[in-house]
Amino acid sequence: MNRWSTDALKRAVFTLIGLVVGLLDYLPADQPDLLESFYKAFAVTALLFISELALEIRDSQIRDKEISNQFIRRNNNITGALLAQINNELDRAVKVQDNQFIVDHETLAILSYDTFWKLLVERVDPSRPLTVQTIHSCAIDVWVDHPLTASLLNRQREFCLKGGKITRLICDRASEAPGQILDSAKKMADAGISVSYYNLASQRILDHNFAWDFARINETGESAIWDSFIPGGVIGEAIYLNHSQYKGKDLKVLWDRVSLASTLLFNGKQPKDERLTQGVPK
Repeated sequence: MNRWSTDALKRAVFTLIGLVVGLLDYLPADQPDLLESFYKAFAVTALLFISELALEIRDSQIRDKEISNQFIRRNNNITGALLAQINNELDRAVKVQDNQFIVDHETLAILSYDTFWKLLVERVDPSRPLTVQTIHSCAIDVWVDHPLTASLLNRQREFCLKGGKITRLICDRASEAPGQILDSAKKMADAGISVSYYNLASQRILDHNFAWDFARINETGESAIWDSFIPGGVIGEAIYLNHSQYKGKDLKVLWDRVSLASTLLFNGKQPKDERLTQGVPK
């Protein structure tokens, strides 16, 4: 019997079990309630189906892991070693906790940020606009010549076109925004993003070391953190929270304080419906 027919048989058996349980509850009753009995039958069937699905997912993961291990054992060469290394990195890359998860991998962290904006574009709606408040104090290269620069700007442009609002605070130690930051901020403004500049050397904010940045969705409180571990460093890991508290700080309060200490560079313009390719309108 092939795989599909086996699965179909299992589901049929589970359905019959659910119906039997419901009918057994129905038959002895002095005043039978047919609707309630069928409801119980459906509930049991659904529970059994979910259990079966969970087992299928677990079995599939076990099979995939075994196939991967077999490949590594058969290929005692660079190819096999590479797969083993990638598997190890992926196993360590994502850590799930109660109210957050961590992407502890430099490459996956920045890729997850692009996906974060993709999901925001899908969720935003003119009738239910979203506002994102973000601080950027780590390396500016992600907004200059990074492989994801164009993709991030395109997604944020689309977010603004659909009624979303983005305000970004860019930080550096110069008294005035350096040329590279001004160029990046101009592209952001063309995408509809309002950009301000905070001079770290002013030390107007002393209780935050600016070794990690964040984006906060004002309407939901959900937040994305990018930790570079040192001020101005490269993003090392991403943390995604379903709230606005991180390392003992209220992110809304922190953003408001840095915003008040910042100088406006550009108000976000009404973005044009065009996409960028390596930073050039297509």
